Amino acid sequence: MDEGLFRQKVSAFTTEAAWVIDGNYGMVRDIILARATTVVWLDPPRWRVMWQVITRSAKRVIFQEKLWNDNRERLSAWLDPEHPIRWAWSTHHPRRRQFLKESEGDSRWLRLRTRREAADWLVRLADA
Repeated sequence: MDEGLFRQKVSAFTTEAAWVIDGNYGMVRDIILARATTVVWLDPPRWRVMWQVITRSAKRVIFQEKLWNDNRERLSAWLDPEHPIRWAWSTHHPRRRQFLKESEGDSRWLRLRTRREAADWLVRLADA
């Protein structure tokens, strides 16, 4: 999607009374952070991220799971610098540094480092 149109749609969406956005959309980060009341940062350790992404990719290759447009993941795709395994490895530490800097002194940020922390937070949220 064109960046201008994407920014326009996100801008309109975030004027609603309640909204949730999932992901790291750098081109609209300024819009999101200016309007967010809570920023939930799921920050598992790198080993956990890599375990999850490698396991997911391996299952896709082994079981030839259908992806978008009937595509299937190939083992050879793991060499692509844009593959999720390589992307997760190369962006984990820089993104953590970026989020640490952005969250410093900002009480809206909630950093959840483990599955237990995330589950406990969801229970508290449901009870509230």
